[in-house]
Amino acid sequence: MKRNIALFILLIAITVFAVPDSIKLEYSFENNPYQAFQMTTQSKSEFSMFGIDQAASSELILNIHREAEKSDKKGLYKVLNVIDTGRIIINGKESRYEGEGNSTEVLMNRSGKIIENLAESGKKINELQVNFPDKKITVGSYWGSTAKFDISDITEETKNLDVAIKFVLKGFERYEGYECAVIESRFETNEVKDRYLNVDIKGNGKIYFAYEEGKLLANFNQLKIKVDVKSDQNKEHTLRTIFKVDLELMTKLKSL
Repeated sequence: MKRNIALFILLIAITVFAVPDSIKLEYSFENNPYQAFQMTTQSKSEFSMFGIDQAASSELILNIHREAEKSDKKGLYKVLNVIDTGRIIINGKESRYEGEGNSTEVLMNRSGKIIENLAESGKKINELQVNFPDKKITVGSYWGSTAKFDISDITEETKNLDVAIKFVLKGFERYEGYECAVIESRFETNEVKDRYLNVDIKGNGKIYFAYEEGKLLANFNQLKIKVDVKSDQNKEHTLRTIFKVDLELMTKLKSL
């Protein structure tokens, strides 16, 4: 009898806590045509301009929503992201975010890959969209992508700043009442070092994706940015730093 009870409890435990051996992660736009999020970005910066050092802190809070609908292209969806309301707090002083009402629209497949930008605004941000492989993956699987940022307007020696994003499926856990795939992300740039510019960006994040419902629940990121701009526009024609920034960002995106 005790043995039967133990087996019964074990069977229940396996059923309740079972996770898939392999899984294909994809967005279910049909079941989630509308989703609201709140994004909070906290930043601390130390910067120097022409030898004057300053420090600042800020917090940006945005309420945004996403609308999705089928496009006339098979397997693709029109996805519209809109900033509904926002406020920004700089060194303790709060004001309304001027970007309220701004939107981006893209053509996306179910894996989250952006096929086409239907509106130019926000294009570079959209290139950093969380996307998944087109096949089943297991715990420990890696995938990634690269986004290119045109920085030719601030340096002649380097045209593009490449941001490499790598993802790994760490496991599964229950989050906010949903069974979720837990994904860790890491992103970094090709470190730009030329005569007039030095840029270095590194960061990491953690993502919770409700795989049964096919929707993103949360995305937490930490980012460090270092920029050093030099000029030789002086009598001695020697390079000197005219602008320098050390910036730390912490971003939290949560489904409402």
